[in-house]
Amino acid sequence: MSSGRDLQRLQHIDTRIASLEAGVAEDAELVRRDPELERIREAAGAAAEARGQADDAAAGAEAEVNALQARVNALDRRLYGGSVHNPQDLLEMQRELEVLRGRLSDA
Repeated sequence: MSSGRDLQRLQHIDTRIASLEAGVAEDAELVRRDPELERIREAAGAAAEARGQADDAAAGAEAEVNALQARVNALDRRLYGGSVHNPQDLLEMQRELEVLRGRLSDA
């Protein structure tokens, strides 16, 4: 007669499992429809998008700074390297260097 009790116990366990699964499904539905969670999900998505845009802007600014710095370095080498002898070219290079250093400072 122990097999009868085992079957009864198995039925009780199966019923309990079904009850717990139904409870989990109800809770999952409540979580899915929670307006506060939805608001937080939307805010997180907007924050992730804003961060992506900020990262892109930072990368662009960094590239601009690197390009300006490379140009400044090249002009410095030419200006103070002694390879340019025309005074007008030297003045023009010096003005360009001042402008580039200003842009670099702003960047």
